[in-house]
Amino acid sequence: MRILLVDDDEIFSNLLSCNLTEQRYTVDAATDGQEGWDFVESASYDLIILDVMLPKLDGISFCRRLRAKGLQVPVLLLTARGTSEDKIAGLDAGADDYVTKLVPLPELEARIRALLRRKPTTLSPVLEWGNLQLNLSQCEVTYSGVVLNLTAKEYALIELFMQNPQKIHSQSNILSQLWSLSDEPASGDTIRALIKRSRQKFKTVNAADIIETVYGLGYRLNPAFQKTQLSNKISQPLLVSAASPHRSKPKNEVTTPDATIMVLDDDQLILRFLQTLLQPWGLQVITLNNPQQFWSQLEATTPDLLILDVQMPDVDGIELCKNLRNDSRWAPLPIVFLTGQRDTETIQNIFAAGADDYISKPIVAPELITRIFNRLERTRLLREYAEKDSLTNLPNRHRSSQDFDRLIYLACQYQQPFCLAVLTLDNLAQINRNYGHRIGDQMLRKLAQILRQELRNEDIISRWDGAEFVMGMYGITRAEGVEWLAQVLEVLRNIDFTINDTESKNVTFSAGVTQYPEDGKDLQTLYQTAGEILEKAKDLEGNCILPATWKSRRSQFPLMDVILLYQDSQFATSIMAALSRRGYHAHWLKDGKTALDILTGNKPSLHAKAILVEENLPLLNGMEILKHFKREKITQRSKVIWLSEQLMEVEKAKNLGCVDYIDVPCNISAFMLRLRQVLGG
Repeated sequence: MRILLVDDDEIFSNLLSCNLTEQRYTVDAATDGQEGWDFVESASYDLIILDVMLPKLDGISFCRRLRAKGLQVPVLLLTARGTSEDKIAGLDAGADDYVTKLVPLPELEARIRALLRRKPTTLSPVLEWGNLQLNLSQCEVTYSGVVLNLTAKEYALIELFMQNPQKIHSQSNILSQLWSLSDEPASGDTIRALIKRSRQKFKTVNAADIIETVYGLGYRLNPAFQKTQLSNKISQPLLVSAASPHRSKPKNEVTTPDATIMVLDDDQLILRFLQTLLQPWGLQVITLNNPQQFWSQLEATTPDLLILDVQMPDVDGIELCKNLRNDSRWAPLPIVFLTGQRDTETIQNIFAAGADDYISKPIVAPELITRIFNRLERTRLLREYAEKDSLTNLPNRHRSSQDFDRLIYLACQYQQPFCLAVLTLDNLAQINRNYGHRIGDQMLRKLAQILRQELRNEDIISRWDGAEFVMGMYGITRAEGVEWLAQVLEVLRNIDFTINDTESKNVTFSAGVTQYPEDGKDLQTLYQTAGEILEKAKDLEGNCILPATWKSRRSQFPLMDVILLYQDSQFATSIMAALSRRGYHAHWLKDGKTALDILTGNKPSLHAKAILVEENLPLLNGMEILKHFKREKITQRSKVIWLSEQLMEVEKAKNLGCVDYIDVPCNISAFMLRLRQVLGG
């Protein structure tokens, strides 16, 4: 089994890794959260062990991101802090267990084994396949009671086979499961050598062929070595299989099927044969011999592929196929016919009814399996093509709606915020008219590329219609979503799109941003609210991102969001532009005297939620203005922030009523983050 350990404590990490490796686990170790996340995106794990306090990406956020992506791998959180609040936060984030680092190593290892046993394929600490037994607790493999002396890789190989004995494991799957990212790179020759050594070990107990090669596909445990066999062996001439010996269905086995196949045939023997043949390939097979139950079973099963007999009592398979093709819900369902008739007329009728393929009886197993998998793969590719926007390669409305609903469900379950944003390129119709659709398409593709680059991998980015993009961000508040999109807008604004040899053009977008559950508790409500606020952004001539809480300012109403007291400079111009693009109602006063005239006195012309004051204002410096603010109690109704290049003046500014300070000049994003924190956004 493969374990990911993410911990910045090198001594503890090395100790635990060594112990787990001695117990035949494959261990990947990362020293910070981002490195650990890179591992998750490049490999699959049976268990993730996370330190809570990690650089770059903490364990709680890591766990939330993991669950937001839909990964259900067990997570064990480790921490030096063991308060109830910490444990509650960890478990609410989606962790399966939470222990302190002070726990004895044997207890920690026992908890790891317990979590690994929770996997549906690991129902017991002892796995069995006929006379073959693997004891997970003792890391021991026996055959007919004889202990086999296996290396760590040989043990891991047998464990992989026994975790899912029906599955055929390709070389690439074995490599990804048995070799950690820190191991020396392995190859197909390495796998073949490992298989050969393992067979030699089994040869000592007269079971050299227990590992079977399925040519062109991979390796698996040989079903002939399993004790339980089918009581009714299939020997009739109707069923001719070129596959290996018939497989029996292991007791108490729980597998995750790759696809669901529904079979309708009045011949019970055929049904039993197909179920026995197809299940070991990871397919769930639903059999039905009563045509009267067909429609109810179809609704309950929603299969990925349907196998029909041509002639059945009371029901004509070809007519049934026509009915399915005339039903919009089932029209895309792949249909394969089984028939003993090979005449031209029957075959023509089968395809005229809308069938995708047919198999002649007697059934040849390899041919049937190949045709089924080809049809499933083709259907998957067609579905994928139908669910993606051809211009940007982003998910379309149909596909992304399902993903958005999933994230909303997770947000509800784990009580986390979810941010939905709708944005459109500004003036796309005019750009298409003036410069041609080629330029407009180029801009749309570029925006899609920037969104994928700047947002997180787990965020859902989709194109719904024309210039409209819809994004969903789990664990992100409305204010954070506005800031993130503002940074994307800044990147897009700085790109020159070449029109011809002498002309280039820049482009902007507008967006409306909502948050679950404050602005809506379902996708349609969130989308509608975001669309309404987007229209307001367009009314402001675009180039801005507005939160759902944004309200237009009445001209006679003196309250602003932000008033900036700063001398005329490029930095102040950038700040005002950034405030405007984020939907703030802002006003700029460029000298101290004008600021006092407008903001003080019995009837001040303007008020603000936040006033940003620079030290070196013309005509009257910032410190003198603060004294006036304190005297007239402006600092009691507005949050005043000191902007300074000299930290020595900060304490004086705070004594005069400033709630915070910002070192200037600085990065615009950092400036906006500090302002948002002060305003409580």
